[in-house]
Amino acid sequence: MLDRNLQKEASPDESAVLSRRLSRRWKLLQVLGAALIALAGLIDWPHFSDPTVPATPILLLMLGIIVFVSGLYAELTH
Repeated sequence: MLDRNLQKEASPDESAVLSRRLSRRWKLLQVLGAALIALAGLIDWPHFSDPTVPATPILLLMLGIIVFVSGLYAELTH
């Protein structure tokens, strides 16, 4: 909401710069999410002896999906 108010008040050049900056942040979120998903699938993580500790690949996979989808959603709604 605040970003849209700033864009209305900003000049066209400033608005374009702000839009590009936000777009880079969303793309960075998508890249970070994809990297976490890749880490979950590609690295062989040791198993813990304590069954109450969540498995590292599952944790990274869920976190990667959340980060990736949030970046995708932010980019599509802007």
